[in-house]
Amino acid sequence: MTVSPPAGFYPAAVNVTLSAAGNRIYYTLDGSDPDSASALYTGPVSVAKTAVLKAVSVETGHQPSRCAHATYFINETSKLPVVSLTSDPANLFDYNTGIYADGPGWTPAAPHHGANYWMDWEKPAHVEFFDDDKKLGFSEECGIAIYGAYTRSFPQKSISVKFKSDYGVNGIDYPLFPDLALTRHKAFVLRNSGNDFQYTHFRDAMMQTLIQDLDIDYLEYRPANAFINGEYWGVYNIREKVNEHYIANHHGVDPDNIDMLEGNMEVIHGDTQNYQELIDYLSTRDMTSDAAWEYVNRMIDLDECLLYWAAEVYYNSQDWPANNVKYWRERSENGKWRWILFDLDFGFNLYETTGQSENHLYYLLSGIETRPGSNPPWSTLLPRKLVENPRIKNQFINLIADLLNTHFESTRVVNTINEMAAAITPDIARHRKRWGISEKTASDHVKRMTTFAQERPNYLRGFVRDFFKCGSPGTLTLNTTTGGRVRLNSLTFTADKLPWSGSYFTGNPIHLTAIPDPGWKFAGWSGSSASTDTSLSLLVGRNSSLTATFAAISSGVEAAGNALPQRLELLPNYPNPFNPSTTIAFVLPAAGPVSLRIHDLLGREVALLISGSMPAGAHKVQWDAGGAAGGIYFCRLEAGGTAQSRKLILMR
Repeated sequence: MTVSPPAGFYPAAVNVTLSAAGNRIYYTLDGSDPDSASALYTGPVSVAKTAVLKAVSVETGHQPSRCAHATYFINETSKLPVVSLTSDPANLFDYNTGIYADGPGWTPAAPHHGANYWMDWEKPAHVEFFDDDKKLGFSEECGIAIYGAYTRSFPQKSISVKFKSDYGVNGIDYPLFPDLALTRHKAFVLRNSGNDFQYTHFRDAMMQTLIQDLDIDYLEYRPANAFINGEYWGVYNIREKVNEHYIANHHGVDPDNIDMLEGNMEVIHGDTQNYQELIDYLSTRDMTSDAAWEYVNRMIDLDECLLYWAAEVYYNSQDWPANNVKYWRERSENGKWRWILFDLDFGFNLYETTGQSENHLYYLLSGIETRPGSNPPWSTLLPRKLVENPRIKNQFINLIADLLNTHFESTRVVNTINEMAAAITPDIARHRKRWGISEKTASDHVKRMTTFAQERPNYLRGFVRDFFKCGSPGTLTLNTTTGGRVRLNSLTFTADKLPWSGSYFTGNPIHLTAIPDPGWKFAGWSGSSASTDTSLSLLVGRNSSLTATFAAISSGVEAAGNALPQRLELLPNYPNPFNPSTTIAFVLPAAGPVSLRIHDLLGREVALLISGSMPAGAHKVQWDAGGAAGGIYFCRLEAGGTAQSRKLILMR
């Protein structure tokens, strides 16, 4: 069947022409599924207001054709992209069968357990997505289900959109999230912003956006206007859906070969055996030993885990860690547990005005159930036991300091809040009018978040100092000469980002590494240390300064000079994301055979960058990915019997 003009945005009524090789055509404009009892097409159909035209053609003696769908937006304006969902009204609003209806099991007390929207029901639907330019991005059959927990009772309900073979499509290939290299999606969520529904409408997304460039499992966000069966349904947050396909998409693992748990070891996929082994070890061993650190590092992606805890502590996420906790590992010899950030709505002053002064660090690590139901002992056991290890405690303290100096720095966070509020401003007034939300209340919550962002760093530094007895804050100033970079704890600074100053705790050693560029060698530190060691650990004073000096070498060998690194390290590539080339740097503690390979998400080798013997020191190589498809790749460095990997993001 042909439909003309195509679905899209029009300033006034349109006349739609349908044709199907002479067959009879039946159509509807109210979202209902067309059949022989629907309107018979006899000539152009006038669409005078926003509606979804659904049509089937019927040839005598044959089954009706597949239904055609086209949404016509008449005199509609939207700065945001637009999602149009259509499903037979009985699937949505019928008292007995509609997933959006109260239904016969509804109970008076919120959140109205027993209502239809609490049932595990999925209904067939069709989704059209119109991008920023209002051109049709995709139009596909799908399944829809009500999504979420308590917020199912809200008038605007979150909706999960799923692509399955049952509906003739196993996924979509479309850049639904422009900043995400991945374009394959088996599902997404139209989220009502959760408990933030009647407030800023971007609280959870803002918190996740703050650290989206770090190595953590977070959920992408894109605001959009939505229509259901042609009726305006407000602004939704398009989000990735947390399931096994999310893990497979981001990490290239087999979705049928993972352990995925939530809460207190409740199984989503796989089983609890490996995680229970971890908990048993923590509960019965001396966690202060090097052996304990080695065990934990084998079982947990420690960098990601500590980042997850540090972020939740900063956010003052009040219904966590007993709620909204999901964690996973690949079921393999090298599989490590990772945690997923999601549903952060209870942070950043959702239900209070002074959350910035609340000691969420004590809440997480004291072992005392300070907020019944939110931090029972089982939910804090892992972090409490891990920080007993001196090395992990040192890393956690430094990580919090790193974040407060960079990603959680007040001006940066306030700017992010303002940018995200501005992005939905042209469309949010209509949304709030649609759902009866107070503009003043919403505005007050933006101010609450801003106050939190401005005041939280000083409070959190105080909580860290008092809990860990790690000394008062001191200022560190870093600089470098031409010829290299400096790594500080979890941060890496290129010469163009220096000088730089940050606050660290005077009783907790920081860790620095000087990384020469090829053709340069490290000549030594100056300032608060005169060491010539490439790697350095020291205590920051009230005011400390360090400059890394590099000198050109004339041999042409890409070595770091006499001061050799102490361990193999694959450094973050730069830029990342990239298009079409990126630089991959690494340091070798000893000469020997080296391989550096690029793999795609399926583990297939797409490039062999290095294979052969190399001298000790700093090295870098450029990968030109001009012939590769956009997406996520992994760089794997092998040397000296050990291996390290990093994720690379190729944007197209």
